[in-house]
Amino acid sequence: MFQRLLPKTIKKYFQMNRRQRRYETHLTIWVQPLIYILITGALVSVPLVIDLVWDMPDHVNQMLAASSVSTRTLLGVLVSGTLLISAYTLNSILVVLTTFSSEFTPRMLLNFVADRKTQHILGIFNGSFVFTLISFLFVTTSSRDTFTAVPISCVIVTLFTAIVFIGFINHTVTWLQVHNIVERMKNNSIGIMESTILEELEPHRTDDDSSLLPKENHQSFHSDTAGYIELIDFYQLIEQARKDDIMLELEAKPGDFVLEGSILFSYWGPGCDNVDRESYNTFITIGHKRSEMQDMEYSMGKLSDMAIKAIGNNDPHTLKSTFHKMAELLIYMDKTVSSAPYLQDKENQIRVVYKLIDFRSYLHEGFGQVRYYLNGNYVLFNELFYTMAVVIKVVNPKRFEDIWDFIQETLEFANKDHFYQQDRKMMLDSIHEIAIYTKKMDAYLKIKTKFL
Repeated sequence: MFQRLLPKTIKKYFQMNRRQRRYETHLTIWVQPLIYILITGALVSVPLVIDLVWDMPDHVNQMLAASSVSTRTLLGVLVSGTLLISAYTLNSILVVLTTFSSEFTPRMLLNFVADRKTQHILGIFNGSFVFTLISFLFVTTSSRDTFTAVPISCVIVTLFTAIVFIGFINHTVTWLQVHNIVERMKNNSIGIMESTILEELEPHRTDDDSSLLPKENHQSFHSDTAGYIELIDFYQLIEQARKDDIMLELEAKPGDFVLEGSILFSYWGPGCDNVDRESYNTFITIGHKRSEMQDMEYSMGKLSDMAIKAIGNNDPHTLKSTFHKMAELLIYMDKTVSSAPYLQDKENQIRVVYKLIDFRSYLHEGFGQVRYYLNGNYVLFNELFYTMAVVIKVVNPKRFEDIWDFIQETLEFANKDHFYQQDRKMMLDSIHEIAIYTKKMDAYLKIKTKFL
């Protein structure tokens, strides 16, 4: 009944599961300030009780007691000042978001808003405004002639707000620096891998297929709505499959777009005829937008978007920084993602077949998207090859073939007539390093002949 009275923008949070609700509220700009305002509502009662109930001004030195007229004047100025700071802060945020959208990628707009420091600073500004405003309202309606705790507390709160405002300016300037932006994006991507792979999937992963049931007389589970797969509750999925005594193979993964009627997974086994299909709807969340909760490709895609935007803005420094962070993600993904496609229950029985994105696809999602936009800028071509030469030295040898194929495909975009001699030398040096590790010297010699 209570939820019916709420607007749709608020009601949707009550319809989400716990993890999705935590993720979505983290991306909103109003939750943290609301918490600060509620806390402020409780804290402001302390100086009011001290002055209005305990009569503190009557028990202190008169130097600490301010007249009601002076207190009202002071609080009026402080209310205006804190409101001005809040307005300037919101204006700064709009400038930052506009800069993000034009200089980098619109998909990054939520990154600044979702930053905890940004949200806490906004909360402090709104909380201080409410603190001084409530104090002002009580003082103007009070019959007391002097006040002590109220003006002192409001001055302290305003001074603290002014200091935080300086910190906010520094935070904004620091946040907008390219190396900090790409570092945070990389760390966010690593956090997604850790929560999805290491915490959710790895405890259930196995290479042993001895308990794999033959895929006979399988049935399909279809989506009842269109949208993007935002979240899969793997633990509940495995447990429900164990209770139903079935095995299922996921046909879609987080980030995939599905239509109404698309196959989400196939299932088979002794209990497949007695499955409660409705229960599985709660384990796969489909929404209207792609989400970073479990979508590893989306995070890499945001970095590649930033690199592409840097090419259009003639900003090679940003492109190089982005390439280096994408390389770090590739290495982390290579070390973290297991090739084992089986998820087993607590009885060591395989229940779910789920294939994560492979290295080749992840490489293409990042660097592969960027190379189409290099447009003959061979300084950037060289940076791409240099980054691959760095990656090849630490990546799992099983990935050598994928990287070499990527290099050869990329070279199809290169025209030797557009290369300066030094650029050709730098490019061939990087490819030579890659050829040594991948044992592709014969192919390298052909490339060298073509570009010399």
